[in-house]
Amino acid sequence: ENVKFCLFVPFNIFFFFIHLTTFLLTILSHTLDRNTSLYYGLSSLLCIHHQNVSKVSRITLIKNI
Repeated sequence: ENVKFCLFVPFNIFFFFIHLTTFLLTILSHTLDRNTSLYYGLSSLLCIHHQNVSKVSRITLIKNI
């Protein structure tokens, strides 16, 4: 699926950090309340960013996080 595919998309260190944080969030959500909606929401934003690397999408991604 698209979320897992995004795990293997190369990106710069800044977005790697965001993606790593997202990965940690899904572990926390599984541990605390098994609610992965936040993780999938952030992952969808990351997928959109990887497909569209314009400044507008970058700003939108940061604001939504």
